[in-house]
Amino acid sequence: MADAPIRVAHRTAGRVRLSVPSIERAPDEARRMADAVAAVQGVSRVEARTATGSLVLFHSGEWAGLAGQLEAALGAAIEEVEDAAAASGGAGAFDSTATLVDALNLAARRAFGGRTDLTELVFLGLLGAGAVQLARGQIVGPATTLFSQALQLMTARRSAGP
Repeated sequence: MADAPIRVAHRTAGRVRLSVPSIERAPDEARRMADAVAAVQGVSRVEARTATGSLVLFHSGEWAGLAGQLEAALGAAIEEVEDAAAASGGAGAFDSTATLVDALNLAARRAFGGRTDLTELVFLGLLGAGAVQLARGQIVGPATTLFSQALQLMTARRSAGP
């Protein structure tokens, strides 16, 4: 399907962003490739981004086992490009923060016996902070901003699925 090289632009546990030049500004090709990737066992969600020419996929299991299946589905080799931060031995700010958030999420799940996670706790915190600002009479600025952030978090969570 792909006529240009496909490269791993970024990879973390459970998430991979592939650089796919052939889908840039080509929604039909992006849809075909996203459907092919979504059909691979272990892939839970695919986002095709035609503005940047990338596919973002969320998966379970190890990347090494999934890569071969993706190559077969896409009909092209996937080149692993070493990240500059990884090459220098340090993680970027995003990766460091994502690792911290993952650890906090795991701690929240353990602390509450799996009944809640960090997203739900942040959502409740935003609602509480919004209520405090509302009680202080700060309706237009702080309260609406906090409620808006809580609503966006809830909407994102629902669209992502369980």
